[in-house]
Amino acid sequence: MDPFRVKLLSISNGITDREFVELKFMCKQHIPVGVLERLKRPLELFDELENRNLLNAENKEFLAAILCGINRLELRDDLLDQASERKVSSPLNTFQESLCDLYKNVIGWLQPLAWNKSFHIHIKHIYTNLQMITETHQGRTIKKEPLNSYVEVFQQRSPFTKQKRILIEGQAGVGKSTFLSLIVYDWACGNPNLQQFKLILFMELKQMKGNLKSDLFEFLFPRDFPYSADYLFQYISANQEDVLLILDGYDEVNPVQLKDIEDLIMGKIFRNCTVIVTSRPGKGARVHWFMDSRIEITGFTSENIHEFVLKYFQDDVPMAESLIAQLEMHPVAENIARIPLTAMLICAMWEEMPQAALLSSMTTLFTELTLLLVKRYYARQSGQNSIDPGDISTLEDIPDDLFQSLLSLGEISLNGLLNDQLLFDVQELERKCTYKGVLDIGFLSKELGASRLKPVEKCRFSHRSYQEFLAALWLSNKIKHAFTDRSVFDFVSVYIMNCLSSGLNSVLFLFTPGLLGDAFPPVLELLLQEGAAEVEEDVSLAQLFFEVCILALYESNQGQLAYKLGSQMPPGVAALHHLNATPYKVRALVFFLLNVQTVKSLLIEHSQVGKQALQVLARFLPEMVSVQEVNLQSNMITDGNLIAFTKSLSHVPHLERLSLANNCITDHGLGFLISAFKDLPNLEHLDLHGNKLSDAGFGLVAPALSLLPKLKELRLGCPVVSGTEEMPQGIGEERSSPKVLSETVFNSLMEAVHSHATLQEVSLDTKALPLGLDCLMFDRLKIS
Repeated sequence: MDPFRVKLLSISNGITDREFVELKFMCKQHIPVGVLERLKRPLELFDELENRNLLNAENKEFLAAILCGINRLELRDDLLDQASERKVSSPLNTFQESLCDLYKNVIGWLQPLAWNKSFHIHIKHIYTNLQMITETHQGRTIKKEPLNSYVEVFQQRSPFTKQKRILIEGQAGVGKSTFLSLIVYDWACGNPNLQQFKLILFMELKQMKGNLKSDLFEFLFPRDFPYSADYLFQYISANQEDVLLILDGYDEVNPVQLKDIEDLIMGKIFRNCTVIVTSRPGKGARVHWFMDSRIEITGFTSENIHEFVLKYFQDDVPMAESLIAQLEMHPVAENIARIPLTAMLICAMWEEMPQAALLSSMTTLFTELTLLLVKRYYARQSGQNSIDPGDISTLEDIPDDLFQSLLSLGEISLNGLLNDQLLFDVQELERKCTYKGVLDIGFLSKELGASRLKPVEKCRFSHRSYQEFLAALWLSNKIKHAFTDRSVFDFVSVYIMNCLSSGLNSVLFLFTPGLLGDAFPPVLELLLQEGAAEVEEDVSLAQLFFEVCILALYESNQGQLAYKLGSQMPPGVAALHHLNATPYKVRALVFFLLNVQTVKSLLIEHSQVGKQALQVLARFLPEMVSVQEVNLQSNMITDGNLIAFTKSLSHVPHLERLSLANNCITDHGLGFLISAFKDLPNLEHLDLHGNKLSDAGFGLVAPALSLLPKLKELRLGCPVVSGTEEMPQGIGEERSSPKVLSETVFNSLMEAVHSHATLQEVSLDTKALPLGLDCLMFDRLKIS
């Protein structure tokens, strides 16, 4: 056999299954994922590298590099015929090799769902840059600057201080531990930006028992390690500049019980080592004085979220894109996904749940997030209780002691919303919520009060929507009891009226109906009875009330109640003006229209209707069989928005009237609309006047009329010429000027109109007519 082939076979036999997974991961830039998934042995991977000219007897560099990447230096040396040159391993090499093995094969694999021990993701597969801000004290002021990468964490920012003690703060779930895992993994893989450290020692403080020396050795090195803890400490003491100590989770321990850790942070031992400490805000205040630098991790930006989702689903790009599209349609969902833990949970749920179910409503999303946070809490408490997180699949499955405390927290949440209270006293919450763990689940973030003399520990909800959801959890629970207890009914009615007067629409019209579900009908009766009378004489308030009612209907999934809202609008017409047409609101409107089946005309005007909202409308339009007219005039619809609408549109035989008048559509968008004419076989009236169509755009209409065999009326208005005119302040402003149609386009348009079997009238602006034209010659032409 070829000697090179023999060597590859020998190397293949020395690679473990986990190392093989890492090797394939490092080849993703060169070999398609589908091909990699079919490879079962390292030797098959080597064959694929040979097929792609990345490996042969004279070209071993790529394989050598990835073998180095999995810390198999002896295999790399064997490949390069350098085994004889290797030196006898020194004590430092032995420490490094053991740590590298731990960081790459254990720390490098994340377990995002603590209760699911079979679900692991490689850190390089998923890690996405976090938004980081460094705080530097300059006298009595604090200067905040963004950081681009963790490399800048270790850079000196002042000529007078060295970066020896670094505090990294961030709310629960914001990605502090994952950030540290990336640092140690990159060091283990030989990242040149970290090679100033000969040793990096990573500790979770909650695992420590109190003796730094024995704890470090017990948790980082195997039992049969050839060197002692004393030897390690001697090395650290003699080489402090070369050692980085990472202490994760200062907020999760009682510092008094970890005297060595306090001494390390304060510089009483290993003063010249670099030490990183992580903590939630407020908890780290105890050690602020000893820190050379404080860095805050604030989570993901919108771009980070999209990058994270694409990385999570890198083997299934369509699934990633569908989730990103859904997040864009749910601004609240995208907002809470700025917390990396929440983004991870949403991705994990998106894999397991039917896509329509997870983000179908805000209540569904926050219910699932709550269940996952509860599961995560119990998984982290394993050994301290007998609760199996796998047994929790609904809110009713939450153990009663915790659930009752969640209800107590919900009552506090609602009173806080009614009184515009954002900060809560931790001791007060602990007094009212008998199950102390409720404060550590992930709904709340802790901080110190503003007083410097007597700082009191405070907390706030990590996102307002969590506060609203818990408030609704308590309110819906009380409403269910009110059905059988009149005294509770009177008590709850007061809260409902207070929510109405305070404008707590998310509590009253989103989460509460969603949590009530089948128990929602009598509540809707009460809302209609009380609310309709309040808005009867105010048109704008009446529309707002109608909007929140359809949201409540959608969240509760009680489509059979749609007819009750019919009295809130003119017969057969759903007319909405100055609507904040978010995709979520359009979804709710669609749900109402699908269930009421009496609306023939849908009018949305003088609103801002974005791309995602139009996509939702187009997607469900074929199912809204009663709707014969869609009027979207004066909504600032652009080409991009219209293109999204037409691409999502399918066969709509029941649509007879379509108005896109007075928008921002140009010839480009018109071309896509024409391509959708085939899906509108029974369209009788089309209104495009007041857009930005040119003479050439009008020319596109003439041959397209045959695609609308039942068209009776067409409104086109006047072509325009667009340009920019410099304003006095130097600001460019777009303008559109009327333009006369060319005779060629006008004649082709009139010819197409008169040859059309059903078209009775085409409307043009008087300014569009060619000079000297006798209008009486064209009996189907209407001048406006």
